[in-house]
Amino acid sequence: MDRSLAHSFFRFLIGSSAVALCGMSAQANNVQVTNTSLTPEGKVKFDITWENSWRTNSAPTNWDAAWIFVKFYDSDSGYWRHAHLSGSSGDYAIPANTDLDLGWVYPGSVESDTNRVVGVFLYRSISTSGTFIGDNVELDWPYEQDGTCYDAIDSVKVFAIEMVYVRQEPFYLGSGGGEEGHFYSWPNTTSTYLVSNEFEIAIGAETGNLYYPDSVETNDHFGDYQGPVPDAFPKGYADFYLMKHEIAQQDYVDFLNTLTRLQQNTRTTTDLAPGVTNVVNRYVMRNNSVLSDRQGIRCDAVIDAQDPIVFYCDLNNNGIGGEADDGQWVACNWLSWPDLVAYLDWSGLRPMTELEFVKAARGPLTPVVQEYVWGTTDIVPADADILNAGAVDESSATIGANVVCGNLAGGGLRTGIFATSGTDRVQSGAGYYGAMDLGGGVWERVVTLGRSLGRAFEGTLGNGALSVSGNQDVRTWPPDSYGGSGLLGGNWYQEAEYTRLSDRNTAAHTPAGRSRVSGGRGVRNAP
Repeated sequence: MDRSLAHSFFRFLIGSSAVALCGMSAQANNVQVTNTSLTPEGKVKFDITWENSWRTNSAPTNWDAAWIFVKFYDSDSGYWRHAHLSGSSGDYAIPANTDLDLGWVYPGSVESDTNRVVGVFLYRSISTSGTFIGDNVELDWPYEQDGTCYDAIDSVKVFAIEMVYVRQEPFYLGSGGGEEGHFYSWPNTTSTYLVSNEFEIAIGAETGNLYYPDSVETNDHFGDYQGPVPDAFPKGYADFYLMKHEIAQQDYVDFLNTLTRLQQNTRTTTDLAPGVTNVVNRYVMRNNSVLSDRQGIRCDAVIDAQDPIVFYCDLNNNGIGGEADDGQWVACNWLSWPDLVAYLDWSGLRPMTELEFVKAARGPLTPVVQEYVWGTTDIVPADADILNAGAVDESSATIGANVVCGNLAGGGLRTGIFATSGTDRVQSGAGYYGAMDLGGGVWERVVTLGRSLGRAFEGTLGNGALSVSGNQDVRTWPPDSYGGSGLLGGNWYQEAEYTRLSDRNTAAHTPAGRSRVSGGRGVRNAP
């Protein structure tokens, strides 16, 4: 198969758009949801568009999609709540040449769950590419089932996240090289391991088992060398959807702005607990009074003692949020594991496993020794000159930059920054299926198979709601104590070697708390 996909696949921008019931529109990373309305019959109507969409019948034989979900402000309860949509696809209206799949959450996520639809996938039904234009989309929302009535619905927000479809097919772990902690088929440390189904994977020093070298670290960042990896653990062979980009700062702002005050305090670093009215450290993820590490999420200096806070991006540091150069599209750093999984639960997504990370980057291709996540050993460190800083078209002066290393610009960059209409997969730094920034942006937080708490993960999906305190509440997800998560893909600050696809230097290690180089993205099982 060709390692270079059509260049039009690699100029991807991701985000979520929030719209009020009155039809106001907002934009994040060029996903635009406009003309939103809600009818008394429960029809959520809107238009949606995003750039550089595709469906292809040649390798990688996949498509991109929008994961769409709805939140509503319930005036009776005074909270934002998740809207559960109709379970009958015949109740929806979509444009010509598109398909729609229902995203169910099944009983078992939490004790109170029932079998309900938390969102939908909208995507092309024919082979073509270009700007996706979806006018007059109608989602069916039987709001009575959510215990509310039309008069109690104060406003509605429609969120859209760009995803890529990762098809079901075998793939290899390891490259045959000597990357730190690399996977191999025991006993040959230069062999690779084929994942050809979702069945249990044996771990250990027996012929044909999956294994990895002894750790050079005293704290075993590669894992505990135990197993097996159970049937239920998502191994990447089955098809799934993956966020096209890492979570951007506007994505996290949109998330924060639907939470209660208590939940907001949990999901930020600055003390914003009920009762606080004056905020010195207004850059709330960094807990700083001044901008640092290009983390621009902030609040006002004076806030209400009890009401939820309005957050915004202010990368240009002038105290005015939402301007054209305020970094809404910059990858969101300073995210802890609890922050990431709370966002994914709220979105109806789930965490990605480390095996799914490898599949998304390599696809079915034969491994290349010491390859980076874009499939070759070529690397061009990015130039320090950033053009249009903080804007939707923020770019690097370097052509063909594959990785961001060496403290470039003092922090992370716009998601998809190296993809243009003239770049191929390698120059864009893209994975095989079209996912951007799998290496060199912010560290990807994944579910590790190197710890028992990670191996217990069953791929259960988020249900759209959080605990009262603002934490994820899905059973079998690795807990907030970090015991089952790890870090992959390298980051903008550290050496390029961490960006090699088979490097597992920190695959079973997650530092406690938030970090300037840590972010992430989510996945969802294909319907």
